[in-house]
This record gives sequence, C-alpha cells and structure tokens, in this order.
Amino acid sequence: MKKLLLGLIVVTMSLMMFGCTEVSAAPAEGYLAIDINPSIEFLLDEDGVVVSVQYNNDDACIAAADLDFVGLHYEEAIELFIEAAVNAGFIDVETTDNNVVITYGGNEEVQDGEMQQVMEQVAQRYLEQKRIGGAVLSGRVVHEEYEALAEQYEITIGQVRMIQSILETDETLTFEELAALPMEELSLLLTEQHQESMNEFIQNRKESSLQMKNGLVAENESKNESFRNRVQDGTQESPDYDAIKEEHHANMDAIRARYQTRIEEKKGMVRNKMDSSGVYTQSGMITGEDTTSGMGKKNNSGTDE
Repeated sequence: MKKLLLGLIVVTMSLMMFGCTEVSAAPAEGYLAIDINPSIEFLLDEDGVVVSVQYNNDDACIAAADLDFVGLHYEEAIELFIEAAVNAGFIDVETTDNNVVITYGGNEEVQDGEMQQVMEQVAQRYLEQKRIGGAVLSGRVVHEEYEALAEQYEITIGQVRMIQSILETDETLTFEELAALPMEELSLLLTEQHQESMNEFIQNRKESSLQMKNGLVAENESKNESFRNRVQDGTQESPDYDAIKEEHHANMDAIRARYQTRIEEKKGMVRNKMDSSGVYTQSGMITGEDTTSGMGKKNNSGTDE
C-alpha cells in the first residue's frame, strides 16, 4: 500500500508543482549539500544549475535569509553561500576553526566522486583567493555512515543523503522503502519537500532571520573590512591549508565545540541589541539594508527581482 502511495505522490509531483518560489518539475540529476554550521542543500539539473533549495537549520535560514539560489550554477551557489557565511560571521576570518563540508551525489558513483572533487575545489579556491583560514572537507569522509548505507542498500551516497532529508520531515516512510525508488522519484519527492520548506520559511521565519543576519553582519563588518583591506594590500599572510585540514581531521569534535560556542556568543550579542519588536539596533540606528555583496538574485521580499 505504501509503495502505491509513493507512486501516486510521484505522479502528482510530475504533473503539478505549487508554492511561492519557482522550481523545476523535472527530476533533478544531482544533490549538493554544504555544511558550515549553516547547512543548506540543493538539487541540480543536468547542467549543474540549482532547481530547488532547502535551509537545513536555523543558521542557514539566517545566513541565506535574503538570497535566491534557484537558477544559479553550482559554482555560483557554493561561492554565494560561503560569502554569506563570512559576512555574518559563521566563517570567522580571524580563526582557522572554520570548515566547509561538501557532499555531492547523483546516480552514478564513479562520476559522483569526480564531481565531489570538483565542488570541493570550488570551495577551496574561494577560501584561498580570500585568504580565509579553514578546511574544505568531503562529506564522504566526515560522515562515514553514508558510505556504509550506500553499500548496504546498493545506492549512491547522493541517494543516501536525499533519503535522510526526506525522512526528517516524513516519519511515515522508511529508509528501505525510499532506497527502492530510482533517483528520479527521490528527486521529485525531495523537490516537493524543498518547496514546502521554503514556503514555510518565507511566511514564518524570513523576517526574524533577516533581522538576525543584519545584526550579525553589522557586528562583524569592521573585522571583515579590516581583513579584506589586509588581503588587498598584501599584508595578510596565506594560511597553511594542508596543516589546517590535517588539524580538522584529527580534532574535529574539539574544533566544532569551539565553533559552536563562538557562534552562540555572537548571536547572543545581537539578541541583546534587538528592540522589543525584534529589530536589531546599533547605537540607536535600525539596520535593515541589504547586507550582501550583490552576488546572485535576491531582494528583501522573498521574490525574484
């Protein structure tokens, strides 16, 4: 009965998509997740263009509160999300505790492994160009359970991550049932979930997330600007990325604990500067302007420009 229900859901999805944000009704060809502490996931078409997106935690809602990724190539999406994390202080330019975990998967494991490396290189190149200390890590290494599940059910790591994402919002399904579905059907189910998740975000959490983002950007603006100036004039040394990556692999738990403490302290500082209506203020001035650099398509109403 459940298999019949899954089939009906997929058929319905292929006939109609609904909601506030534009997505493609065609099955996606690839899955990309970026975990910093803000965690985001994308579905990509055959050309590597984002067709749907989901913010997987509150920090992602904050970092990407005023961004629109749909229609961007994956290189632009990766760079835009990392840049947003830097601006809001989720990546601290003055420490090396930062890590960017990339997980890619599609329908063919060999090709997926090649694309995984390409996407890691995109993130690594961004950090090196900006001279930001941090490690770019593979989700296949950080989350060893992905590999085990892929081997157990004879599916790809991308399908494992997609199934896990679906199960987080639908407890009526099981991993076994979803593992029996082809990539095309999984992508349609996940596209629907993305649509519903983004609609809920826009309606209920976008405004408060944007206020927190504005506050975090303002709190980090002076430090980030000083760092960028040092990079521009050549006085900021380039980090030893190999050593940083080795340190992250060896001491991941301790590094993540320090990171979490720092982020919570920063958000606490912003909350202390919010007025009774939840608007961030600094020296009595309300900050509501766009705080991003202009990459990608975005505005403050949640709609395409």
